[in-house]
Amino acid sequence: MRIPRIPRLLLAVIIIAGCYLLLKIPSGRYLIPSSVIMLYMFFIIVGVLLVMTINDKSTREMAAPIISLLVKPEKKLSRSIVFVIVPLLFGYLTYTKVKPSFDAPVELRAVHPAPPSSVKIYNKSYNLLTLENPLRKDTGNVAQYVKEGGEIYFKNCFYCHGDKLDGKGHYARGFNPLPLNFQDIGTIAQLQESYVFWRIATGGPGLPAEATPWISAMPVWEHFLTEEEVWKVTMFIYDYTGYVPRVMKEARVPSGYKVAGEKGTGYFSAWKSNLSPSMAYAQEKEPVGAKAVYEKRCAWCHGWEGAGDGPATEFLNPRPRDFTSGIYKYKSSPFDEVSPTDEDLFRTIRDGLPGTSMPGWNDLLSEKEMRGLATYIKGFAGLEEAVTKKVDATKEVRASDESIAKGKELFIDRCAECHGDEGRGDAAKKLKTDWNERVWPRDLTKPWSYRYGSDGEDIFRRISIGIPGTPMPSFADPENKKGLTEEERWHVINYIKNIRKETPREGESVVRVIRADEEISDDPMNPQWEKAEAVTLPFVPQIIASERHFTPTVMDVSVKALYNDKEVAFLLEWDDPTKSIPGDPKAIELSDGEIYQDAMAIQWPVNLSEGMEKPYFGHGDGKQPVNIWYWHSGSAKIPEGIKLLDATGLGKGTPREGNTKISGKGVYKNGQWRVVMKRPLQTDDKEKDLQFKKGVFIPVGFAAWDGSNGEKGSKHVMTTWYWAFLKPSTGSGVVVTPIVVMLAVFGGEILLARQVRKSRGAQI
Repeated sequence: MRIPRIPRLLLAVIIIAGCYLLLKIPSGRYLIPSSVIMLYMFFIIVGVLLVMTINDKSTREMAAPIISLLVKPEKKLSRSIVFVIVPLLFGYLTYTKVKPSFDAPVELRAVHPAPPSSVKIYNKSYNLLTLENPLRKDTGNVAQYVKEGGEIYFKNCFYCHGDKLDGKGHYARGFNPLPLNFQDIGTIAQLQESYVFWRIATGGPGLPAEATPWISAMPVWEHFLTEEEVWKVTMFIYDYTGYVPRVMKEARVPSGYKVAGEKGTGYFSAWKSNLSPSMAYAQEKEPVGAKAVYEKRCAWCHGWEGAGDGPATEFLNPRPRDFTSGIYKYKSSPFDEVSPTDEDLFRTIRDGLPGTSMPGWNDLLSEKEMRGLATYIKGFAGLEEAVTKKVDATKEVRASDESIAKGKELFIDRCAECHGDEGRGDAAKKLKTDWNERVWPRDLTKPWSYRYGSDGEDIFRRISIGIPGTPMPSFADPENKKGLTEEERWHVINYIKNIRKETPREGESVVRVIRADEEISDDPMNPQWEKAEAVTLPFVPQIIASERHFTPTVMDVSVKALYNDKEVAFLLEWDDPTKSIPGDPKAIELSDGEIYQDAMAIQWPVNLSEGMEKPYFGHGDGKQPVNIWYWHSGSAKIPEGIKLLDATGLGKGTPREGNTKISGKGVYKNGQWRVVMKRPLQTDDKEKDLQFKKGVFIPVGFAAWDGSNGEKGSKHVMTTWYWAFLKPSTGSGVVVTPIVVMLAVFGGEILLARQVRKSRGAQI
């Protein structure tokens, strides 16, 4: 059957509409800003029109439907409809442009900024054009240097750049832009080793002025690593990804490497097999066994002998699994069966464990390799017999008001002691694992943080099986005096589903400051805050300067904001498992070590740049200072309070004396802090204070301290820069301008129709 030919004009419309829809669909972590979409659409429309009107014949074919619509009497109804729709469309597009928008400014940055010809690092001057890795000359020890570089990477870098060196470490989502993906051919494969050495050593602050606006969160590793360690980690990055450092054409490619764009395994296996680099590379071109896969991908955390003692272990919470113990937290086999099923291990390897450093490997390993790993891992504990029996989770009780009410009653009676009355994980007692490690109950209101799935069947299995090695018991165990029947477990699940929050939309970068016509309350519980729009921003632990922090308990903050003609106020809400009040007996009981105050801070640049340039997000610097509003929870002897800090870098904050006109008030309830901070829009000290302006995007950052987690000073969690936007009042121009545009377009349509009819000799 012959397929009907699509008219050229209709085809052009379909292509343009399809491209627009593709741009509007979220891709990866971020939505494309509307201003960028409009820029793309301009070039797409121009390109489509150029192609569709490439010759006279195609031009006539494109124009024919339009001329027919404008001329033929029988098209009067269609013409009338189009003459109404087109002005309305232009009016709507105009309205979207003139109305105040919360779309974040477009920030472009150089991915590979041009390096300076010479740099000073480690008190030495280097010519980056001629600099070479001195460790490459010691060919007999290259394999050992790569191994040592791997240990350095997993102690310092993989929290952001990831186990797989793909820029998706377990803290990566808190950075904007995301950490660099070394697996991408567009990154290190295009660079000389000297360039990578420079970027690692000098970090974000080392970027040249022409690279601004830079928003890199890369630490200055010169402060943490020796020169030799930077060269070693550089070697590991190239080796693990299989890329060769970019060299001049006449230079010889090192043995065992492939040229940029081709993947290999380089020197990696040499340090384990005692083979020469070229022999190791040749061997790994053959099918790789489970042992080799484990040693390349898993041993950095789980240890070479599977004991959970890899180089990264001491910096991770939870710690990597000790495979030699044979104890697995997440499984589907019954509570009285020690071993998991092979499918359980495969699922963990394939999907990873959200909220931990364990990634999903399905994008880098084949199914055969992952199943081979599952079998290999069992061998560390001598688990040979395959387990196939699984807990049946198919007899679901449908959710209803009655079921949820029963579930709530059961939850408060059986679960609240650990998970809190509202499920936020605010335990009433200190909890530890069988390995004597401090553990916090899951915050059940955040399903995205569930380790092993958040659907009904997964939760049912966790309640029925428990989590071996932790205080989470099996509620199907007859010996558990607080056990639950199968039906009761489903009631509890229905209640848990009912209290869960929606997953925060990733990529949010603007705090929407809404105008309030009345005085803004400083009471965090005031219903006035319900009309403000909330945005949830992820925290990352402070790992860019000493004292570095690797085991956070506060993961994100929800921000609402209001302003009026006099002041601006922010409501900050974050889940914290303990109310940390030094000197309070209950807080001391729950604290693991010395207890400090809980705290929250908001950071602002003192001066607003006309462009996109911002101060360094780590408390600014000498040229671009910041204001910090610091609220603290107080102690048994000191009430809560707030102070203003003037900062020029991490550890360089000075409290402002006198009346700072900043106020703060906090309330802690059921595992959650709610704090309001307020300040006048304008202050008298314009040299030291940020002056808030309506309709302007203002950089803003946040930080938090959990005192019961030993957080104090630079040991805390923080964000990079986001934006705050005080939405101005809607003026008459927002309405008048679209109306003017619609009238102009409608008049143009009438003139066009008359001109076409006149040229065609048509009768009106």
